[in-house]
Order: sequence, then C-alpha cells, then structure tokens
Amino acid sequence: MATTLRLGIGGLGAIGLAVAKKVDAGEIPGLRLVAVSARDQAKARARIVGFKSAPKLVSLAELAVCLQVVFCAGMHVMAHEVQHVAEHRGLGGVQLQCPAVAG
Repeated sequence: MATTLRLGIGGLGAIGLAVAKKVDAGEIPGLRLVAVSARDQAKARARIVGFKSAPKLVSLAELAVCLQVVFCAGMHVMAHEVQHVAEHRGLGGVQLQCPAVAG
C-alpha cells in the first residue's frame, strides 16, 4: 500500500489555491490535503468551499505541528515561521516546500 502524506498549505493565493485544488481532486498522488492557513481566514474559508474533503483552517504554527509536508505558497516569512516552529518543537520530520525560499 502506498504511503499518503498529510499536506498543509500556507497561503491560498494563486499558487497555494491551485495546489490545493489539484491535491483535493486527487491529481497529485501520495498527498492528502488536511489543513490550510492564510492571513485572511474568511477569504480562505470561502476558497475551500466545494472541496471534496474540506481541509481544516489553522494557524501557521499548527501547520508545522500536525502535518508531514507543508507547502508555503506565500511570502518567505511564512516558511521561516513554520520552519522555526517545527524545529523548536523537535519536529524534524516536517518537509517544507516553498518556492519563495529556493535558496
């Protein structure tokens, strides 16, 4: 049986929302979207309406605590905050993916 990783997305702008929709539609094997985080929670809540499996809306810190893969589609500050929380809590298994921090 293939392993399915729990995915959280920080930022539901153009990139984060596109990734969320693909994962929700089953177009990215091995990932299950379980949580999202965004600065504007009301807008994020509206954007996930209609998903097959609606993800939980959480804070950035919660993304690092409850997930195996975190995709930060927003500013690099988000990625650093998630990484800091993960490291501080000894969560070395969190994989952080962020196009804004490519270097």
